Amino acid sequence: MDVLYYSASREFPCGVSGGERTVALSIIDSTVGNFSPCGAVWFYDASPSLPNPEGLRSALRKTLDFYPQWCGRLYHLPPSHTTIDRLALTFGCATDPGVLFVDVQTNVRLADLIPLPRPKEWDASDLPAAHFLPSTPLAPVDPEGPVMSVQVTTFACGGIAIGIRLAHPLSDAQTLAYFARDWACIERVVPNPVFDPQLLDDHAPGSEVDDALVAEARKLPCSRYDWWISGSDCPFASQAAVIPPEFSPPPDVGGTRMPWDQWNVSAPVSHYVIHFTQDEVKQMEGGTRMEAILAHVWGCINRARGLVEGDEVHMELTFGLRPRLKLPDRFIGSPIMLADVRTPTSQGIHDTLSQFTINALKAHLHEKKFEVAPKRLWQAFLGHRHVLVTSWVHTGVYEADFGGGSPRYVEAVMPKLDGLLQVMEVQNRHGEHCRWYDAGVDLQLHLEEEVMVRLLEDPLLRKYYAA
Repeated sequence: MDVLYYSASREFPCGVSGGERTVALSIIDSTVGNFSPCGAVWFYDASPSLPNPEGLRSALRKTLDFYPQWCGRLYHLPPSHTTIDRLALTFGCATDPGVLFVDVQTNVRLADLIPLPRPKEWDASDLPAAHFLPSTPLAPVDPEGPVMSVQVTTFACGGIAIGIRLAHPLSDAQTLAYFARDWACIERVVPNPVFDPQLLDDHAPGSEVDDALVAEARKLPCSRYDWWISGSDCPFASQAAVIPPEFSPPPDVGGTRMPWDQWNVSAPVSHYVIHFTQDEVKQMEGGTRMEAILAHVWGCINRARGLVEGDEVHMELTFGLRPRLKLPDRFIGSPIMLADVRTPTSQGIHDTLSQFTINALKAHLHEKKFEVAPKRLWQAFLGHRHVLVTSWVHTGVYEADFGGGSPRYVEAVMPKLDGLLQVMEVQNRHGEHCRWYDAGVDLQLHLEEEVMVRLLEDPLLRKYYAA
C-alpha cells in the first residue's frame, strides 16, 4: 500500500484538566496485561458527509474530554504484600503521553481491498488490517508509550478507514465500540462512560487469602496455562515467560504447562470471513443462537483438523462480566473472562457457561486479588486442539456513523494465529424487535492454511444454506 502522505501528532482533551489523578485498574484488567491490544478498523465508503481528517481530529479532542484517562500513563504499581503486578493509570498532568493520531493518504481504492457485495466465504488474508493502525508500541509494552492510538486513512476513492488501538487492560470490544460511537456522534450526544475500576473490585471478598474460596475458584471450567513454568518450551521469544528474579523458582499457583507441541507457530495461517445468513442461523440447532452458531462452526473446524469424537478439544470462550456482576453497560475497562468448553455441542457450551454464577465469580475474583502476578496465568491457548472465541455481538460496531452512514465493513484486528475466531454483527439493527442476527452474522476466522481449505470444502459448513 503506497503512502502518499503521513503525519502524526499527540492529542489531548479540549477542556481544562481537573488535576492529576492516579487510578488503580481492576483485578481483572490486570489479568490481560499480556494480551495483544484491543483494536478494530472501520471502513467507510466515500460520501460528501464524511468529515476530513482534521474534522475527525477535532472531534477526537472533544471526545477525550470524557475519556481523559486514555491520554495518561499506564504503569505497574509498586509491589505490595499481596501482588507484584497490578496496573494503574496516572493522567491529567503535563507529562501525559496523549493519544497518538496518525493521518495517512494512500493511492489504494477501498473497493480494491473489500469487495461489495462480499462472497459468502471471503479470503481476507490479503487485507492489510495492520496498515490501518499505527505501529507505535503501546504501554505497558513501551512504558513511555501512549495507551491509545488512532489512524485515519484516506483512500484514492474518497473513502476512509478509522483504526483504533487500545492497551487491552483498558478496553475490551465493548469499551472500544462505545468509544467509536461516542466519537462519531460527539457533536450530537454527550458521552457517559463509567471509569471506576473499584466497582468491579468491590465484588472480590476478603482482606486475606481464604483457602476455601480459592478451592472454589479452581473448580471453575477455566484453563490455567502458566507462562512462568512454560518458558523453556516456548517456540518464540516472549517477555511473558520471563520470571522476575525474586520469584525464581516461581511459587506454585496451580497452573499447567502450555502444550506447545499442539501448536505449530510457524505454519502459514489463512484469514477468512464466513457469512451466515439469517435463515442459516435460524436453522442451526440447539440452545441460543450464539450457542448454535459456535457449536456448528466448532464441529466443522474439528473435522477440518482431522479430530474425531472423543478427542480432547477446547473452545476458550470469552464472556463479559458486566451483566453477571451488574456493572453499568458503559463500564470502561476489560471486564472479561474465558471459559474452557470441552464438549463441542451447543449443550456443552451452555452447561459450561452456566457454572459462572455470581458466587463462583466472587471466588474467582478473590483468588485473582491475591495472585502475585495476575497476568501470569493465561485462560486460553491456540493451535490444533483449541479455538479462542471473542464475541463482538451487541457492541454496536456498525452504529459508528461519522456522517456518511454505516461502515462498509468492520475488521476486529487480531494477530494471524491459528484458532482465533471473532463473531461479528454485520450492520445496524433498526427497530426494537430486531434480533442481532437478522442481517446475518460474520465469523472472522484464522486457521492453518491447509485446515482452512478443508473447512471450506466441507459440505456440512453450508448444510443450512438454501441457494
